Amino acid sequence: MGNAFGLMFVIVALEFALGLAVLGRLRVQLSRPMTIALSVISGMFLHTLLLFLTQLVNIPISVGSILLSALVGVVALHIPPRQLGSYYAELFRSPRWTLSMYDVVTLAIGIYLLYISVWATFYWPVTPFDAMAGIDLVAKTAVQEGTLNCSIYRDPILAGHLSNQPFYAPFAMLQQVITRSVGFPFGQVWLSVLSISMYTFMFTFLRERVHPFIADVLWIFFIMIPELYGYTLLMQTDFANAVYYSIGGILMIMAIEQRKTSLLWASTLFLAGAAWSRSESFLLVGVMLLAMIPWLVKTWNTRQALTWMVATGGIVIAVFALWHVLWFRAYLPVRPDTAAELIGFDPARFLSVTGLMFENVLSDVGYWGMTFYGFIVIVAIDIAVTIWKKVSWNIVLPAMWILVTFVVLLVVGTIFASAVVDQTLRRGLFKILPFVYLFMAGTTVFQLASQRLQRWTTGGAR
Repeated sequence: MGNAFGLMFVIVALEFALGLAVLGRLRVQLSRPMTIALSVISGMFLHTLLLFLTQLVNIPISVGSILLSALVGVVALHIPPRQLGSYYAELFRSPRWTLSMYDVVTLAIGIYLLYISVWATFYWPVTPFDAMAGIDLVAKTAVQEGTLNCSIYRDPILAGHLSNQPFYAPFAMLQQVITRSVGFPFGQVWLSVLSISMYTFMFTFLRERVHPFIADVLWIFFIMIPELYGYTLLMQTDFANAVYYSIGGILMIMAIEQRKTSLLWASTLFLAGAAWSRSESFLLVGVMLLAMIPWLVKTWNTRQALTWMVATGGIVIAVFALWHVLWFRAYLPVRPDTAAELIGFDPARFLSVTGLMFENVLSDVGYWGMTFYGFIVIVAIDIAVTIWKKVSWNIVLPAMWILVTFVVLLVVGTIFASAVVDQTLRRGLFKILPFVYLFMAGTTVFQLASQRLQRWTTGGAR
């Protein structure tokens, strides 16, 4: 088992280097914790993509091919190395710690919760049915046989009896291949790496939006969302997909606010990761790109905005097509009957899905804690204290991501027979949770409280 941990450390280090090199090439300037977290998350996506490409040329799955695929990517991105020198020098300068006592308490709570998550992913077997019958089943068989085109798809006994689970978007499955290959009996530990990186990103990001004390409170509520936290230790596609989708959206919002094209292209990277981690995300990304047109055009000119949108849409579709078109049609002997899942848009069914979503899902405190009720209260208070013509993009852009994503999820639940409200759409709400907390951090009530706290802590006038 010690060998497994050692190999996992090397793999995470290579994924970090892979992601960091991409961010460096894009000249993405963020705080050090955010840069480290985003490097790991983007590197995990790129590593699975490179590992998948080895399967396209029939290189057997092994520890060697897993390590080599990441190493080749790291080396290729460092040619020529000169442009990355100054970027790395800034990242690895001596750290300056500015934690307050309330930060220590907040981090202690967060570390304890994440410790439980890490322990569970290591000791517990895979339990969600979708994973047992799909991504983990494929990963386990692929590791044994050395190929993704394994007997799950070729066994005549299973012909005509496969559900859609073995055909899910490949990110989680490929991460299972990696962690099972290096010696972890249940895989899954990659989920801890992803969740720690995501929560690190959110901790740092919220502190850049509001006073650190308010950010700490918001972060604790965020990390303690029961349903979201549960999927940091239960392997499914939804948590990973929410990570890539929400970070892609947040980076786009930051790009618009700061007028930085580097952040815009970084957003492209993570939105592509969203399409690689869950199939319907390419549709969500496409709709969100259209919804962001007014702000993109206002920030840049029409030509630049449309160029980026077309390029991003093309990259997202290409990533989606690698698995769902090229792999299904050119490599697998069977493929899912997606057309049979489509039932068309029925307004009556849409209203039924919407009603069930509010009645059975959004209103359940057991799923979300006080997140959505708190969101409603904060919005109501903010309406009372805000002159709407002065509303900043701190509120409008997160609101757009929340609203549009929610509506598209309802449409997905309407047109796909297998999209169950209490399961598929419930977990689909993971995508909007980071935007909910981003929205709350940008409200007038929290911004005014932040200013008063800042004056109080610095001894300024009240």
